[in-house]
Amino acid sequence: MDVHRGQLANPSRWCKVTLVTWAFASACTAVAQTDAPGNPPQNGRPDVRLASLPGFADDAVFLASVASRVAELQQQAGEATDAARKTGFILAAANLILAEQLEPPCSRKFLQLDTPLQGEDAVVAAALDRADALLVEAEAYLLAEQKDPMEEDAPPTDQAKELSRIAVTLKAFAQALRTYLVMEADSDSSRDARRAASGLSILLEDDNSQIAAGAAFWQACLRAMEPDPTPALDILDRAIVELPTDAPRFGFFSRLLRCRLVAARGGPAAALALLMQVEERADGWFKADPDRTDALRSCVWLRLRVLQDWHDRLDATSHADERAWCRSRIDTLRAQRFSDASGVTVLRLNQAIPIIARPPGPNATPPDGTPAPP
Repeated sequence: MDVHRGQLANPSRWCKVTLVTWAFASACTAVAQTDAPGNPPQNGRPDVRLASLPGFADDAVFLASVASRVAELQQQAGEATDAARKTGFILAAANLILAEQLEPPCSRKFLQLDTPLQGEDAVVAAALDRADALLVEAEAYLLAEQKDPMEEDAPPTDQAKELSRIAVTLKAFAQALRTYLVMEADSDSSRDARRAASGLSILLEDDNSQIAAGAAFWQACLRAMEPDPTPALDILDRAIVELPTDAPRFGFFSRLLRCRLVAARGGPAAALALLMQVEERADGWFKADPDRTDALRSCVWLRLRVLQDWHDRLDATSHADERAWCRSRIDTLRAQRFSDASGVTVLRLNQAIPIIARPPGPNATPPDGTPAPP
């Protein structure tokens, strides 16, 4: 324990942490700025972008704020005097990286926006590596605490059990996001996706409904990376089933995924019909006007993608009329729903995974800004 405490309290180490953190924030800012309004549309598509997060002018400002909060949590871990508090701060920092720093690339990839942005792959890999390193550090503290020579036969405390549970949960989510976002060279992507999806299985029955919903969503996303969409479809709820009240965004994005998989399985007409039904229900699912508008536009954006894919698969000679119909529908939807007057933003996840690791109280402030419990 003394060795670990000395490592964390080393001032030169924390200076390095701060420099790395702000270098990472600068990289995030550079990537986010390339997603600013006004960039030309690619491949004739509308210039669609993610909706802004409340309280932030753009993703560049948001990502810089997240990086600052991660650095503060790491600094608090270095100043803590016992293993449990250190672990709590470290897990909160890792959770923040996974939930918020990785949310923009997760949302963009899911919605099939024109990604990756310039430099984003390196930033994503760095964020995942930092989260993994923090989780390894947290596990080391937990292990050291359990091996206290003064209490060799003492069972783990309830606090230690809870911290261990959080660490296991975050590790499963971290592996899922890495597999989803990073294409490893010379690897079997389908096998990797199945393995990461399997790691989420234990979370599907979690008492925390947000953890369970997030695990189900990412498990379906991972299984959707396989050539056969059937396993992913088997996981997902029906498209027109009401959203879970505790995790509406995971529920909504799961319904969009189902529609996309129906189209991929050879049913573009059925997918378009389902998307229209989801759009109709989304008008009541989302109460806040900006979210509702962005959710509706997300459905239309996916309809555009399905129509474009359908058009491209049809033979130009034998299906000229069908291709003309697809082009006509694409033009109509673009003019009606993606004009400058109506806006070009779509709904985002807001958090890639739930925030489940709260910094230790009583004076700490958790990532969402609400007072932490004592």
